[in-house]
Amino acid sequence: IEEISSRDLATQEAIDLLDRELDALNHTMEEVTGTVEKLTGLRTNLAEKYDHRLAQRDRLVAERNLLNERRAALAAEREFLDRLISSFEGLGEGVRNAVKAPCLAGRVNGVLADLVSADPEYLPALEAALEGSLGYIVVDSPEAARAGASHLAENQIGRAVLICADGADTPEPAPMPGPDDGILGPVVGFAQVEEKYQPL
Repeated sequence: IEEISSRDLATQEAIDLLDRELDALNHTMEEVTGTVEKLTGLRTNLAEKYDHRLAQRDRLVAERNLLNERRAALAAEREFLDRLISSFEGLGEGVRNAVKAPCLAGRVNGVLADLVSADPEYLPALEAALEGSLGYIVVDSPEAARAGASHLAENQIGRAVLICADGADTPEPAPMPGPDDGILGPVVGFAQVEEKYQPL
């Protein structure tokens, strides 16, 4: 009986030891599970931030490309206007004097070259088509055009052509050959200009 009691006591001690080890293992498992959940949440959060930053980068790249295209277009326009200024040196003095004339204060919309533009690939065609008129001064009324012309003539301070869109009629477009003939269309169809200046 004593031997059985001794074995029973030893067995109980072994069971108690195993229970304590199991409790410790359960506690460790809970800690590991909590850590895994935290890491999973952190990974999800980082993945969301990564996707957000990637989308931001794509938007910035697209904006940069648009800005580069715009910069190229502006550079082409600037080159075009530089050539235009050189080609109108003979009229430069008259144009400057007319624009500064007191009788035209607040009545000048700009020169035609400032009011019309086109995509870079069409600028040479526009320049060739409008070469004789891009230096014309656009004013707000026929009266302003007459006043400016009189001012230049009376003071003998140069020449300039003054025009206005008021009352001008937009001509009917002439029939054009089709694209099969290698013609894209009339130059005016590729010009970029405000609606109020289209009659010019």
